[in-house]
Amino acid sequence: MPMAVPRRSPTFSLLSKADIFSYLPVPVAKAVSSRGSILGSIFLLIVFFSYVISTFYLFCTDNPPRINTVLIPVDDTVEYLVPAFAFTFVYG
Repeated sequence: MPMAVPRRSPTFSLLSKADIFSYLPVPVAKAVSSRGSILGSIFLLIVFFSYVISTFYLFCTDNPPRINTVLIPVDDTVEYLVPAFAFTFVYG
């Protein structure tokens, strides 16, 4: 717990003269948002959420399943090992 120093003491006056932080300017809190920035923020949020909602709607409604087809005919008479069989379709 810090010690309380009386304001009229010589120690306080010496410490107040040596205080380098007392010379720094103190920022003043003012309202930063203007009417235009608030409207712009609301407009940006509306555009963002409409994009998210529309893409989700298109994903749910216009998303047919993909049929997996193999363009290379598979020879049923050959016994394939799994890695060789998989790399056959990758490299052709």
